[in-house]
Amino acid sequence: MFSDKSVESFLDRIKPSNLKQGWLQCRKDYAVFLQKNGRVFVFYPSSFPFGNGRKKGQYNNKSLFLGYGTDNSITVGPWTITSEIAKANSEEAAKALLQTKALRNMEHLMAGDVKYFLKVPILSGKSKPCPLVRVEAFTKPTRPAAWKGFDLKVENTLPLLGIDQSVFNGRESSGPEEFGKTWALVSVHLVLGSEKSDART
Repeated sequence: MFSDKSVESFLDRIKPSNLKQGWLQCRKDYAVFLQKNGRVFVFYPSSFPFGNGRKKGQYNNKSLFLGYGTDNSITVGPWTITSEIAKANSEEAAKALLQTKALRNMEHLMAGDVKYFLKVPILSGKSKPCPLVRVEAFTKPTRPAAWKGFDLKVENTLPLLGIDQSVFNGRESSGPEEFGKTWALVSVHLVLGSEKSDART
């Protein structure tokens, strides 16, 4: 149940004269988001462990990257994550896909289907891009273009995959980057696998 204080805060926030978009403090374990248009989203902690100090700790941290392709999908909590080497007709097309936003808005997140693209290095002598790793949070230098500009609390809560930054340690540039030779376009696809909806509006 919501506490009296959280109910008062909620009612105050949804007043037409005081409507401000952002996260609401209702219950510690439920994420509640208010849009400018007055629409409220409530996310279940099973799929979006937002509060109560749990966050990603609720997910199964033993689920590690197994490789590229649909046969190597991993399950993290109720999310199924698939990483695939994506195709693009040209480097320009690949770079355009890298700019595609992972989420358009909160409605998109509520649908439980998130996809983004990464520029993953191919090390010298290798034919495939480097393995991905689970990330707790991106930093400003490592944040993919797909996640720039979206709510950081969403990024920091979802079980995301990113580039293992240790591959760059002591690695010097050996010439210009070239799509398909020094880097590959990789898609990361998260699908909420629960049969019931894990969000309410």
